[in-house]
Amino acid sequence: MKNNFGKLYIVSTPIGNIKDITFRAIEVLESVDYIVCENPNNSKKLLNHYNINKKLIQLNAIIEENNTSNILNLLKNGNNIAYISDAGTPCISDPGQILVSNAIKEKIEVSVIPGASAILTSLVGSGLNIFNFTFVGFLSNKSGTRLNQLKELSKINSTLVIYESSHRILDTIKDIKQTFNNDLNICIAKELTKIHEEYIRDKIANISLDKEKVKGEFVILIENKISKENMSDDEIKEKLIKLIKEEKLTNKEAILKISKDYNINKNIVYKLSLDIKK
Repeated sequence: MKNNFGKLYIVSTPIGNIKDITFRAIEVLESVDYIVCENPNNSKKLLNHYNINKKLIQLNAIIEENNTSNILNLLKNGNNIAYISDAGTPCISDPGQILVSNAIKEKIEVSVIPGASAILTSLVGSGLNIFNFTFVGFLSNKSGTRLNQLKELSKINSTLVIYESSHRILDTIKDIKQTFNNDLNICIAKELTKIHEEYIRDKIANISLDKEKVKGEFVILIENKISKENMSDDEIKEKLIKLIKEEKLTNKEAILKISKDYNINKNIVYKLSLDIKK
């Protein structure tokens, strides 16, 4: 039996250029009973631009857990609600995940209105390999923890997508130089879709930012490539075991995958696989 609950819309908004919003997003924002937003002051600028006047409910990372139940009650009473973050697609390094997961548990219909995303925008503009990428989001603001995170990320054979703020970008670049192969390609995207949008592309060893011009939000993309030179035999064996046991590949399939992904001679991987069998 169909319930009479309202619908929860997750609406993407511009990440910089206010024109980067879809017709469908505007239609939804105009039609709902309430708009839940991360910061009312920021959201009003967008909504006023498109002459959208709705009652706003704040939901940020600090109050998300407490306010979610109130929003769910409104939905259960038949109100349609749109959730928007300050910029881009909600729930991606932004609040909203608790609201969405709880709405689904309560059998409330959730509809995502796609749109602007800093992840995809920066990837496409970077010029790096985007066939295999890993989204990291924000690193820790604690130096020691951030270094450990980067050390673990340096083991992933993938283009890494990292968000960073103007307050930590210089320290993070310094840490990247300390933990990654400095011959790797890196791209730093700043002020995406805005007037002063810029892509800085270079090798890690050469990358630098003018301290006086460090403003706004940044996306760091690292084209991480791992080769046999910086992989131990034990690390190769661990990857073989994971592919065979967790991903259920055959021994032959696992050998071929590692050989291709990490540019390692197939015979070397095969010989190491024999040790695992023992």
